[in-house]
Amino acid sequence: MKKKGMIGIIISVTAVVIALVGCGHQKFWSHEDSPEARAAWVVKKVSDRLDLNPRQQEELNRISKEVMARRDDIRTSREQSRQQVLDMVRSDAINRAELERLVNEKKAQIEELIPFFMDKALAFHAMLTPEQRETLAAEMEKHHSRGHGCWSRWSASK
Repeated sequence: MKKKGMIGIIISVTAVVIALVGCGHQKFWSHEDSPEARAAWVVKKVSDRLDLNPRQQEELNRISKEVMARRDDIRTSREQSRQQVLDMVRSDAINRAELERLVNEKKAQIEELIPFFMDKALAFHAMLTPEQRETLAAEMEKHHSRGHGCWSRWSASK
């Protein structure tokens, strides 16, 4: 049961970080801001909300830099896949084998990234005090209850 709970925490923390970095809200930054500027904003917000000490801030900055270093690989792959899907959609017929190949490539990339993000989530969680973990959990609940994120905006526009 402990393992399932830890996996839930890892997935939640990772989801929050990805949501904050990937689905930026216009009131916090503009679309012209660089990914590095958005990541710095997230790090500052997390540091402020959790009242991180200097050692924790340094660790969070290190984690953020490692995540951002992987970002370019992910982005390049995403752009290539997007173009391949667009080419398929524009064709007279979609080749099932080609589509399966593309899906399997994406699944392999995701499988490769899971341990990386789990390690970052574990490192982040390990550096927090029990009080900071409780604050983080409360912030995550508050964020979820407000319906924040790119998916809630999308479903609200339907």
